[in-house]
This record gives sequence, structure tokens and C-alpha cells, in this order.
Amino acid sequence: AIYDGGRLDALYVSSVTVPVPYNSFSYLNYDQKYVQADLGIAMDCLDMKLAGRYQDTKVLSDDPWCAILPSKFTAMGSATLNIRHRLFAGVTVDFASARTGYMNYDSKLYLNEVSIPYFVDLGLNASFRFSDSFSIWAKADNILNNNVQRIIAHAYDGIYFTGGICLNL
Repeated sequence: AIYDGGRLDALYVSSVTVPVPYNSFSYLNYDQKYVQADLGIAMDCLDMKLAGRYQDTKVLSDDPWCAILPSKFTAMGSATLNIRHRLFAGVTVDFASARTGYMNYDSKLYLNEVSIPYFVDLGLNASFRFSDSFSIWAKADNILNNNVQRIIAHAYDGIYFTGGICLNL
């Protein structure tokens, strides 16, 4: 749903079942059903967005050597405060429930159960607009110092910072 200037546009909820390739370490055919809802509020001084998704995934392949399924529950949210269209300050949060699956470490004879823990990624951001063509920004993520794995076999720990300069020519 999008709230803009006192108007609520629509609520988006869908469900689908399709066999498609899923890239874990190899390609798998799987069947997935999901429901997703998005909500947004846009005002002159505040912008807020929320999204949530539930998905149920079943592997269709008979003998996969590796299958780590996506999280059943994911959610994200953000809020940005706009002060005189010059200073912007915001907070973001991303959540994903634990992931489960199985991998073959040694040979194709034994499959080992594996799990990737849930994560909550909390971030803060700020930007300052000097003019329509020049601004600076900074962002801090993973403030809760969790082990975050959005992509299989790529985890990051610890708080990290990024920043930059924007030139609109």
C-alpha cells in the first residue's frame, strides 16, 4: 500500500507456484509459494516503507548435492526524516529467518544437514544537500554486529561504514 498526500493507493498481496531454477551452489528445480505485502507512507518531511514476505519452498530435484533453501520469513523497513529538503536522516532494518538445507561435503554418498542462522541488519544513514547538484552522505550498517548472510557462502560480521559524494550534472 502506498500512502501519498492523504491517499492510500493499494495493498499488494500475491501467491504463485512455479518451478524455476534456484541457484544455491548448483541449479535446482523447486516449487515455491509466497505471499508478500508492501506498505509505504510518503509525506513532505517523512518517508516510511515496510515490506514482508512469507515463502514456502520445496525442492523438486531427486538427488541434489546441495540445497540451501531461502528464508521462510523476510522483512525490511526504512524511515527517512527530511529536514527542509537539505538534511536527511534515516534508519533501515532487514530481517531474514534461518535457512535450512543439506550439502554434500565429501562424496555423493552422504548429505549433511546445514542451517544458516537468522539475521537482523540495522542501519543508520544521513545525507546533506548543499545544492541541487551537490550532496554528501554516510551510512552505517550491521549496527547489531550480527553474522549476515544474504548470499550463500558469503557472510559478513561487524559494523561497517560507507560514504560518498553525489554530483548531479
